[in-house]
Amino acid sequence: MLSELTLTNVHSLMDSLIRMFDTAKIDKDLSISKEQCIELLLKAAAERHQGGQLEAAHFVYEEILTIDSKNIVALQLYGVLASQVKQFDVAMNLLNKALSLSPDYTDGLLNRGNVLQELQRFEDAVADFSR
Repeated sequence: MLSELTLTNVHSLMDSLIRMFDTAKIDKDLSISKEQCIELLLKAAAERHQGGQLEAAHFVYEEILTIDSKNIVALQLYGVLASQVKQFDVAMNLLNKALSLSPDYTDGLLNRGNVLQELQRFEDAVADFSR
């Protein structure tokens, strides 16, 4: 979807994730749950996304969806990222999948409405904004 990550970006991202996982462990003998792992990855992705590191965020969203293909938050945020790089078909697919899992998901509806607006599908956008 985006250009390839540079080796420096991958190392930086992996270092950050390792630090996050280490702080999440209360005891070295305890492992974190799948849900905790996804929560940490979502946090890492959102931080990179908000910081403009879109390639790194893209990488983390992909990882989250590998673990849980039905994670509506990751689907929705990945859809936002896709729309930011003008890949509106990808954005619509991701947002539609999130909304198929949770039809009243407000963030999903608002962001799909934004994409529909970009596609000049104004009536459909208004329908999403009105729900």
